[in-house]
Amino acid sequence: MARLRPKASGRNGSGQISFAYAMFRFICMVSVNKTLSGQKKSEGSLTVSGITDRGGHSTYRIFLPAQASEEQFAADWIRLQELGCTYERATRRLVAIDVPPQADVYAVYDALARGEKQGRWEFEEAHCGHPLREEPATKPNA
Repeated sequence: MARLRPKASGRNGSGQISFAYAMFRFICMVSVNKTLSGQKKSEGSLTVSGITDRGGHSTYRIFLPAQASEEQFAADWIRLQELGCTYERATRRLVAIDVPPQADVYAVYDALARGEKQGRWEFEEAHCGHPLREEPATKPNA
């Protein structure tokens, strides 16, 4: 369980809180527009016990090399921004990327993979909330 001090954007009667923006996706792998279940403590913190609705967003993390400059990251970020992504930094080198539901997650993944191949960063998927296309069935020995 994680102890957080988030700002909630909505609450329902069953103890679920919906977050419009989450500044803690590095801690418990949640991102924008998730609905979490938990209990509010008397000092104002929230003990999260689970995710009840993921909101359709996907989250990726990129790890920038030690020699990465702000100028290079800004130039590399343009394509992901054009695809509708936003980011949040945990450190100078660790960046969480939010991919909203309306974004083409395949194009985002391709841009991340190209950046990794070019040595701009390493990346990993924290959560894929987008519906994925079904791969066509292949015939044995085809």
